[in-house]
Amino acid sequence: MITSKKEQRLYDEIERSLHDIEKREFPARPLEPARCPTCPFFFICPA
Repeated sequence: MITSKKEQRLYDEIERSLHDIEKREFPARPLEPARCPTCPFFFICPA
């Protein structure tokens, strides 16, 4: 079961992502910054 609050947050995230795609902008937005050091793009990431 998904709550209405979570559903709205997911909708907003999708809407923001689609807007960025339309503008051809692909900013880095790490969801778990603590995992950044394990990412293969850690040293070149603009975030």
